Amino acid sequence: MTTIAMPLVLHADDPAYGLERYSVPQAAAYLLVSPSRIYADVSAGRLAHRKDGNRRLRFSQADLDAWRS
Repeated sequence: MTTIAMPLVLHADDPAYGLERYSVPQAAAYLLVSPSRIYADVSAGRLAHRKDGNRRLRFSQADLDAWRS
């Protein structure tokens, strides 16, 4: 089993709350869904994301929390 290093869970008042810090595996672990669900929701436009310099998907905790609710 592979372990995933998770960023610290932040409070909404923290300035870093809106920064894109989560990778696809981290976002899936945070939301308790599969990575394929993350990709499907990104593709359907249901999950906000950014792409880093290497075109990898990145997510902010704020966007993940918004998706969850």
